[in-house]
Amino acid sequence: MNICILTSSDGRYGGFSAIVRFHKNLKRFGHNSVMLVANKQSEDDDVTEVSKSKYLLNKVFLYANRLFRKCVEKNHEPEYYFEHSNINFYSGRELLKKMPFKPDVIIVGWVDGFITPKILHDLSRVINVPIIWYLMDMAPLTGGCHFSWGCIKYMDGCGGCPAIESGHENDASRKNILVKQNLMEKTNLVVVSATEWLDKQAKKSSVFKGKNILKIMLGVDKEIFSPTSRVGARMSLNLPLDSKVLFVGATSLSFKRKGVAYLYQALELLDKKIDVRKKKILILSAGSGDGEEVRGRISKNFQHVHLGYLKNDCSLALAYQASNLYVCPSIEDSGPMMINESMMCGTPVVSFEMGGAFDLVHTGITGYRASLKNNEDLATGIAYILALPEEDEREMVRQCRKIALKYCSPKAQVDSFNRLFAEIVK
Repeated sequence: MNICILTSSDGRYGGFSAIVRFHKNLKRFGHNSVMLVANKQSEDDDVTEVSKSKYLLNKVFLYANRLFRKCVEKNHEPEYYFEHSNINFYSGRELLKKMPFKPDVIIVGWVDGFITPKILHDLSRVINVPIIWYLMDMAPLTGGCHFSWGCIKYMDGCGGCPAIESGHENDASRKNILVKQNLMEKTNLVVVSATEWLDKQAKKSSVFKGKNILKIMLGVDKEIFSPTSRVGARMSLNLPLDSKVLFVGATSLSFKRKGVAYLYQALELLDKKIDVRKKKILILSAGSGDGEEVRGRISKNFQHVHLGYLKNDCSLALAYQASNLYVCPSIEDSGPMMINESMMCGTPVVSFEMGGAFDLVHTGITGYRASLKNNEDLATGIAYILALPEEDEREMVRQCRKIALKYCSPKAQVDSFNRLFAEIVK
């Protein structure tokens, strides 16, 4: 099947990484997949850059708009990532000219600064093929926010938006979402979410009312992310063989929504609950920066190693393989994909009730799911995994791998899409 994927970039981080993996999975299982991007970063011949200058112009416009709200209007809450605009820098016909073939299906990924609902509607009208929007976060279903932080106004049409501290119902968020509602209603569109959490949000959104919405989890390479010798992985990373290793990572650990502040508090409680120094517990962190903030926020009773930003999947897999558990303290997240990756490596996960944890993290089976923002429960979960007898730990490793293969393997992902293609392509 001929498939064209639209996404802002093919860079290796966040939602972009998930879409690039999906593109490669489609090709691996026999589909003719190409990507159109605004900002090409790879050397993949099947990735075509449309117009980087327009993309950069759009980003400058969005940044200026955000700066205006912050400096002039004195209102802007950065945690919401409110940077949506309905200004169209591209056109459906322009995209069509860049496609090497007429696709049977168009799949939309993370398209911030690139594709607007107006462009999607025009494209569907010109080419007349089904469009699938593969959601990576909440941006497509709100008036501009990538994350809602508990706000449910996107269910009824936004307005009075807390992201821009607006006291007006007819604000930018309301105008944006009304445009989306009008265009999406007239577009041949199917919505796919990557987690149960995001699936429920999409089904409640006023933008996608009446649309076919289903869940297909993100595929993770089962050959790279696989259980292997923990001793070998630790030797590769120069980590002590006799310590319990707790892994935490993100593109940036400083992002508030990644909840690392809650992890620091949980580690303080853990330090009081057990003799950390005697247990030899090592905190392994990964992400941008030198790790000094992590080192300064945890007790000196913990050992600490920071790996920096991991630039490829093999390095990331090695971190999971070397660890006894992966801790995901995210408090506002549509994923993260790291839960899928950790479990594919057979590494148990301790997380809050958020995002993909509802799908994959089952207490006592694949890890421990703590009450949201409950530091003490998070500490309890960490202590529980670290204290598992060897046989129980081995069984948890087996269950992690088994469940990940069932729901997160490339084949499981593509098979689910094949069933969807058969339904919508007629």
